[in-house]
Amino acid sequence: MFLGIAPRIEDFKNEDKEFVIAFGDNAFTDLVELPDPSPNYTLIYANVICGIIRGAFKTLNITVKCNFIKDKLKGDAENKIAVVIEQEAEDKRCLLYTSPSPRD
Repeated sequence: MFLGIAPRIEDFKNEDKEFVIAFGDNAFTDLVELPDPSPNYTLIYANVICGIIRGAFKTLNITVKCNFIKDKLKGDAENKIAVVIEQEAEDKRCLLYTSPSPRD
């Protein structure tokens, strides 16, 4: 995947409309140290990954909500991102690439 991250998809819920992406190493936070290690610190350096995920789904006409639920910078064992599909594509054909018909 992007930036050498090898994610795992887990915890499917709500008819597969909710899931968690878990990964260990994160290139965005390799050289970062938080000034305050308290769990209430709200800055997430790797939040750009959530934007990448939302943008990828948006190209498929799918709206998702995406946020970090665990962060290694805050002392968690691994990074976890929760993804919730809010609105699916109305036209399912946009999800599949089809070559033009020879008759067209």
